[in-house]
Amino acid sequence: MGSDADTRGAIASLHHLGYAEQFEWSHVVDIPEGGLLVRPDPGDVLRYLQRYPSVRPQA
Repeated sequence: MGSDADTRGAIASLHHLGYAEQFEWSHVVDIPEGGLLVRPDPGDVLRYLQRYPSVRPQA
C-alpha cells in the first residue's frame, strides 16, 4: 500500500528479483475513506498478489 508510483516501483522491483510477474498483481484497489483499519495517506492505493500453490499430479 502506498502511492501509485510507489506500488508500481515495488512491483517492478519484485519482478526484477524474480518474485512475481507484474501481471500477477491486482489492479489498483481504491481505499474507501474509513473503510479499512489502516490509515492511508491521501492518494495511497492498494494492490495485492494472490498465488495458488501448484498441484502436481500424483505418480
